[in-house]
Amino acid sequence: MNYIFDIDGTLMNIDHRRHFVEGETKDWKSFISHTVYDIPNTPVADVMCSLADNNNIFFLTGRKESQRDITIKQIEDCGCYIPTGDFLEDILLMRPDDDYRPDAELKS
Repeated sequence: MNYIFDIDGTLMNIDHRRHFVEGETKDWKSFISHTVYDIPNTPVADVMCSLADNNNIFFLTGRKESQRDITIKQIEDCGCYIPTGDFLEDILLMRPDDDYRPDAELKS
C-alpha cells in the first residue's frame, strides 16, 4: 500500500512559526528560516513509522527544493527507517525554488 505524508503542520510541528504567516501581513522569509526549529509531530510520526516497514511511504510538501537537506534530516528525526540518499529523491516531492503557487494548487 502507498501512503503520502505532508510535512509542514502534519509530520512536522510548525506551531512555533505559524505566527509569521497568519493575519494580514505575511513574513515568508522568517517562516521559512525558522523551519530548522521544527520538531516531529509525534502522533503522526508514530503512524508513519508503524506503516513504514510494510508499505511505501511518500512525502509531498510545499517546501522549496532549497530546503531538501533540512527536510530529509527532519524525516530521519522521526525515528523510523525511511530510505535516504538517491531513493529519497523519488519519494520526497518538493516545490521548485521559483514556484510561488498556493499549496493547494501545487499539491492538486
